[in-house]
Amino acid sequence: MRFHLFVLFLLFLASTVNAATNDALYLYLECSPGQACINVPYGDNGEKSVLATPVLVLGKADIKSASVQTYQDAGMAINFELHKEAADALGKVTGENIGKKLAVVFHNKILIDPTIRASIENGKIKVDGGKDPFWKDAPWLQDLINDSYKTSGRSVMTYVIIALAVSFAAFVFILLPRMRRSQPSIPE
Repeated sequence: MRFHLFVLFLLFLASTVNAATNDALYLYLECSPGQACINVPYGDNGEKSVLATPVLVLGKADIKSASVQTYQDAGMAINFELHKEAADALGKVTGENIGKKLAVVFHNKILIDPTIRASIENGKIKVDGGKDPFWKDAPWLQDLINDSYKTSGRSVMTYVIIALAVSFAAFVFILLPRMRRSQPSIPE
């Protein structure tokens, strides 16, 4: 009986770990000879060798906002802005590994593996999704994108309301009195 409970507990733990992996972007450094490495699918049929442990994991709580950018050739990218702690961690990882490749892994597949040219200090990342964007399969990323659009929509709506109010006030207090004064008086 104890063995069955232990197996059920392990299955529960495995499903929890699996669920957690669906809600994160994993950043791995390229693998060098003599290091513990794993092969991760990349592209249509290829694989890349990366370090066995990620240098950074970015989950929903680490991302301040996300937005989709569309290109003329129907390609898409997602832009992330990280919270301060995650931005600092990314800055440290990229600053210490200039010249190395950094693989961004989602759903156990490498999305991109750019070479680090400089430290990313501002916490803003752009990940190309191609014509079949990876975030469509990730409800947590869709939620972030939708929340970002709602927030930006509210701020745009606020500006529109303020602009309308200023225009109305200018009409009532400036233009309307001038229009009344400039009307010719009719002699009696």
